[in-house]
Amino acid sequence: MAVAAGRLTPGLLRARVERGQDRLRGAADRLGSALQAGVARNERRLLQTAGRLSPAPLHRRLDQRQARLEALSVRLDGVMPRRLERAEDRLASLSRALTTLNPKTPKPGFARIEDAQGAMIASAAALSPGQTVQIVFGDGAKGATIDGEGAAARPTPAPKPAPRPKPSPAGQGDLF
Repeated sequence: MAVAAGRLTPGLLRARVERGQDRLRGAADRLGSALQAGVARNERRLLQTAGRLSPAPLHRRLDQRQARLEALSVRLDGVMPRRLERAEDRLASLSRALTTLNPKTPKPGFARIEDAQGAMIASAAALSPGQTVQIVFGDGAKGATIDGEGAAARPTPAPKPAPRPKPSPAGQGDLF
């Protein structure tokens, strides 16, 4: 602040305020015109950009993707039935294998022993003398009663006699 001879006077203050107001009015005038120029410049840029925007490239990409999807669909229509058929064949094969492993239907030459309640008996130690059991074969079942005796020893087959040497034919001599 300007001080005249060490004193602050109202005239001095008024002059200072008027100068500040003049500067503020000048800045306001410049700001208004700068704002209008900036808006006009950005409006032109927006119109130029909007002129370049077009849905055609988007439609082109959509058409390309649609064509690719249709091609993949055709390929899938050819592949999926074969793949499903192979899967069905494999499932049928596994089902047959599972059926052959079912202990409820023994294979020929095998049997399953069940107690009176139908529970499978897996060892001779689980049986007691006089117990009634079912012997289940692949083609049916027969009832049986455990007699309590162990299995009879199988007879050992007689050893085969040693083969006799063949007589040498007459008229042929020994070379050694």
